[in-house]
Amino acid sequence: MGLAKAKIVIDGEDIDVMFNPTQYQLDANNRYEWRNVGGVGKEQFIGGDESLAMTLFFDTYEQDEDVRDYTSRITRVVELEHKSVGDPVPVCQFVWGSLNFTGRIESISQQFTMFSQSGFPVRATLSLTIRKTKGKPKEKEKGSASSRRNQKQRVLQGDEDLQSVAQQEYQDPERWRDIAEASGIDNPRRLQAGMVLNVPR
Repeated sequence: MGLAKAKIVIDGEDIDVMFNPTQYQLDANNRYEWRNVGGVGKEQFIGGDESLAMTLFFDTYEQDEDVRDYTSRITRVVELEHKSVGDPVPVCQFVWGSLNFTGRIESISQQFTMFSQSGFPVRATLSLTIRKTKGKPKEKEKGSASSRRNQKQRVLQGDEDLQSVAQQEYQDPERWRDIAEASGIDNPRRLQAGMVLNVPR
């Protein structure tokens, strides 16, 4: 069996790395904040993220080619020249053996370490970080002023789930997804009594 080759997929385009990384780093963190629930301060989960960091090596000395022709297929994602505020961020997928990490490229650092006689770079290292969002950040969870006016809040009781709340609020248990989305709940099976739910009107 041959050595598994790593690749990066950006906007559906497969980009084979020139050399597999010698190591990579996975980081994860959760974010919490204190909220006043029924007069009692409670620490509640408000979001989290994971990131994958690695360094890739590129060498075109033997081919006598500009190494940027290869690195630019990845670095174009963060180039600012043709970007405007509000443009969509491309989804990036790193696949190597059992590792399949999907997110968005947060940062890229290039270092050129060898040059041809003509002056163009033929060797480079590219350090990149891909971030995968696990939860909704606080700003998105709160929403705009108009959306807050169109919803109310209620505290989840110990014997309630989202379906029972939807039944009470809308007389329709199937509308539990509206409450989950407004409250930033990714997994409705992991609820805790005392959570503050946003109920769209």
